[in-house]
Amino acid sequence: MPQTLLALLALVLASFLTFNQQRLTMRSHQNLVSDEVELAAAGLASEIVAFIDGRSFDENTTPSAIRDRNGSIPDDPSQFSDGTTAGGTDRGDDDCNLLFPALTPDCDDVDDVSWDADEEDSIEWRAVQVDLSHGRSLPFEVRTQVYYVDNPNSMVEADDPTRHKRILIDIRSPYAGTDEGLYRATRVVSYDPVKAEMDYENSEYYDPTYGGGDGEGGGTTSEEPSP
Repeated sequence: MPQTLLALLALVLASFLTFNQQRLTMRSHQNLVSDEVELAAAGLASEIVAFIDGRSFDENTTPSAIRDRNGSIPDDPSQFSDGTTAGGTDRGDDDCNLLFPALTPDCDDVDDVSWDADEEDSIEWRAVQVDLSHGRSLPFEVRTQVYYVDNPNSMVEADDPTRHKRILIDIRSPYAGTDEGLYRATRVVSYDPVKAEMDYENSEYYDPTYGGGDGEGGGTTSEEPSP
């Protein structure tokens, strides 16, 4: 009888040790996966930031808008679109492809990437797939919000258009280890009239007839833009 009890005790102890070892192994695996997902999310956020940096600051500072004003480069926040228009009513039916911008050319300014809760049929979460090695991929969903701020350090939405826009980037994954699988990145984009001028001059909309570049542009002429 004592030998039987000792055998049972040894069996229970061995099972307990095995269970603990398996639990530690699983936790280590989960932490490894979570770390890999977080790294992938950080890389995705960097790509999205690069995508946003490549857009015009505002719909009224895009090359086509500057062409329509005879080459005049906006130099005052009062010339920017109203903050209530963030959400991209002009970004086209194809929305914004955050990884392959050439596929969505109408997504041409910072506001176009924003999700707007008040916009009918607005896409809150965009599905984005990150390719991995050996033909694997990792699914994410991305939500972006854009609003004016008074200065680059502010998180509070400004009442009127300014030279600064804050972008909030939320990234979530079913494989993440954080609460609700959510990662957040933020960045402030500030208006640069020199960049606006260079983008215009390097675009298909550029018309040297109207000059521009000093904030006043060449809009003093009464001629219509060349076709």
